[in-house]
Amino acid sequence: MKISYQKKISYILIVTVRGIVLVFFLSNIIMAQSLIKRQASCEVNGATAISTDQQCQHDRLLHVPSPQWQDQIIYFLMIDRFNDGNNKNNDQGDNEYDPNNGAKFSGGDIQGIIKKIDYIQNLGATAVWITPPVANQWWSHHRQYGGYHGYWAVDFKSIDAHFGTVEDYQLLSRELHRRGMYLIQDIVTNHTGNFFGYKGQYDPEDTLKNFILYENKQSAQTAPTQYPFNFIDRRNPEAVKENIYHWTPEITDYQDESQTLTYQLSGLADINTTNKKVRNTLKESYGYWIKNVGVDGFRIDTVKFVEHNFWYDFIHGKQGIAKAATKTGRDDFLTFGEVYEISPELSNVGEKKAISYLGSPAKPELKSVLGFPLYATLSRVFAQGRPTALLAYRLEQQDKLYPNPFLLTTFVDNHDTPRFLSGGSLNALKQALFTLFTIPGIPVIYQGTEQAMTETRASMFATGFHGDEHRFDQQTVMFKFIQKLARLRKSMNVLRRGSIEILHEDELSSGILVYKRQYQDDQLLVIINSADRAKLLSHLTLSAAVDLDRDVIYSENLAMPYNRTQESRDTLDLILPARAMLLIQLKQVSKQNENKPVLGFKFDKNYQSLSIDQPFKLSGSVSEPDTMLKLVINDEYESAVKFKADKAGRWKVTLPLQPLGQKKNRWVLYSDSFNQSSEYFSYSSHAQPEALIFKMDDDLNDDNGLNHHYLPPQHVGYSHQTDIKKSSIKISADKLTLTLTMQNISDNWKPNYGFDHVAFSLFISLPGQKGQTVLPRLNASMPEKLQWSVGHVLYGWGNALFSSSGSSKNQPGIKLSGSAQISVDKSKQQISISYQGRSLGIHNWQGSQIYITTWDMDGEGHYRPLTMSGGQWEFGGGNGKDAKIMDDILIKIPFKKENKI
Repeated sequence: MKISYQKKISYILIVTVRGIVLVFFLSNIIMAQSLIKRQASCEVNGATAISTDQQCQHDRLLHVPSPQWQDQIIYFLMIDRFNDGNNKNNDQGDNEYDPNNGAKFSGGDIQGIIKKIDYIQNLGATAVWITPPVANQWWSHHRQYGGYHGYWAVDFKSIDAHFGTVEDYQLLSRELHRRGMYLIQDIVTNHTGNFFGYKGQYDPEDTLKNFILYENKQSAQTAPTQYPFNFIDRRNPEAVKENIYHWTPEITDYQDESQTLTYQLSGLADINTTNKKVRNTLKESYGYWIKNVGVDGFRIDTVKFVEHNFWYDFIHGKQGIAKAATKTGRDDFLTFGEVYEISPELSNVGEKKAISYLGSPAKPELKSVLGFPLYATLSRVFAQGRPTALLAYRLEQQDKLYPNPFLLTTFVDNHDTPRFLSGGSLNALKQALFTLFTIPGIPVIYQGTEQAMTETRASMFATGFHGDEHRFDQQTVMFKFIQKLARLRKSMNVLRRGSIEILHEDELSSGILVYKRQYQDDQLLVIINSADRAKLLSHLTLSAAVDLDRDVIYSENLAMPYNRTQESRDTLDLILPARAMLLIQLKQVSKQNENKPVLGFKFDKNYQSLSIDQPFKLSGSVSEPDTMLKLVINDEYESAVKFKADKAGRWKVTLPLQPLGQKKNRWVLYSDSFNQSSEYFSYSSHAQPEALIFKMDDDLNDDNGLNHHYLPPQHVGYSHQTDIKKSSIKISADKLTLTLTMQNISDNWKPNYGFDHVAFSLFISLPGQKGQTVLPRLNASMPEKLQWSVGHVLYGWGNALFSSSGSSKNQPGIKLSGSAQISVDKSKQQISISYQGRSLGIHNWQGSQIYITTWDMDGEGHYRPLTMSGGQWEFGGGNGKDAKIMDDILIKIPFKKENKI
């Protein structure tokens, strides 16, 4: 039988198709069996070891379920400044790499992080937050600064060549997950890099007028490379149609919401986040890192510069971040944002602003924010000696206002602020960290804090910027201290989940703070003495008995054995040495030592809430005759008034006036031998000690250098903030208050201390005391051949006191434990600085001379450069060897009362 040609072709096609189907079927069986084997292998290996099967690693280690975030401890690092694991990617040939220049790339990369994961884990961290790894603008000729930090993206979906490859990033994710750790990526949605601006007047009705592009052919990067962010040129009609950016100048008024949301932050191209194409691209770009790298959470930069609706859509909307995370098995993807708002003392405006970005149950936004108000308060209380009541208030506000305070990310150092140790002592830093680990929230440790580093962005590796040596020593004091705190926190549910209650605070000065943590039946007492002198914690009423020999589970700066044994009872009396810290486990036990003598106190009158304007006589009796007693005022144990009861147990003592005006004081009677105190008594003292007051004027518009030829930085924010108009001094007892009236005070950058664009360097010369003539880091010396003993550097984000001992031309001296209180009255253009002489070793201010200079510092605490041509952030008219002084004034405090000098 003949078969037609067409039928032959049909048969061949049928057989071929059937063969293809069969092959496809068999290949699927083989692939399924391979997958089953791979999954079985992964089940055996689990998360404790990496399988040799590369695909298995991807399946089992790239994507892991979300953890309980409140149980985590985060280590935050800057990729470029952490560790160099591959020196071959350091220099990309655009003159952007120079470890000697803090504005350029230093060489840190993702491989460097991988090599130090064990170091991070040994510290106690369970999650790693890294700065943005995405492709960045390597160098801005306009700003004379580089994007080594990661926040000037040119492509949100690519790895920067300096940091490595996507494969490197995936390996980092797997290595963290293999150890039961988690990966947090820093992201930016508000801006790209420094690409355009306006030369001349900005016209919002004609955004093309005076528009300029910053980068040209001299740069390898003239615009972002990722679509649609490459449409950067307002002169291009297609770019206007795409509408990807806000065509605006820099923000000049941070109180103006329209500027905050649409103008450029420090010259960075502001993205139009209301544009649907922009939103979809950002969702897709950041979803990519979750799906392909296994990122477990995002820290989000510059949150308050983007409209609220964006955050709801970006995270929770269609194809949003939360949905991308859920598809990878992460049902609790962490998003916490930078809302840089500092609350004034005893105010919660910063918290309320930050909380607004959490959204509402009906329209949620971020899960959490960074605790900037707490950060500022920790510095004020522990580094600057402000009353512990400020911290008590802050902790109560956090507990009251945040929907979930256990997710608040808390910190003492970060990459945008001066290091705590640039102004605070090591003991003060320990107390700030001790607080982080014993309050609700997720503690964040910034790289180098565990190595007691003082410079914000210095490299931890030797060949990087200010690296000098490798700083990965696991035997340092701070490393071991943080390691202990991490172990404690991990071992106790009460520290990670417990409620918080303030039990004791000091409203007048540095001193005692006591709070209780409770979770189910566990109770923990946290006690801190922030003062640099001994304080008495007396008659603290508790709900459970305490035995200090048995119940203290951690202590620091508290000698062992304790200065006395505390019998088990439900009130606590304890002498706390300077900077003492301890944790006490409260246990419901029966009281012991019931036969031990107890001292009874009686008072002849009701002395509660006295109001006195002269010394007042107190009297009463105690149950044991001939008992030595102390009158302790405001917990000040070292300056207590000593006296003795007579043979009948009677006692008399005089309550002195306190030079604190109308402020409330308190006193208590205490017996060392019984380790027991009476109840507290409050009183107000109306002392008005004699004050020495005088004033001094300074020339106007003379903030142009010692030789009157300097120019201020060219940034639009500068407008005579360095010009001193007047100064006044008031001395009362050992307190000196210096008030400077300035030509202009600005606070556009939301500085901690209420002023920006000026730094004050003050030097105190004490009569009869030898010191130094050279002024550290100013290329200058004291006038009139004076010698300074105490130095003080103050700017918007820093407040550091130091002695002349150990100082040099390039280095301040030893940090002093004392502090300066700062207040700003912008309506009067006044900045007031108050010093407590006793804490500085100054008993008499008369005859002293104070030399005050002005300049400016960057956010990391470096004096801004001085060059002949000047620049956006550089002073002009000099060179690096000339004095960094714009204006100065020498105040001579007389030996006798005068009204004016």
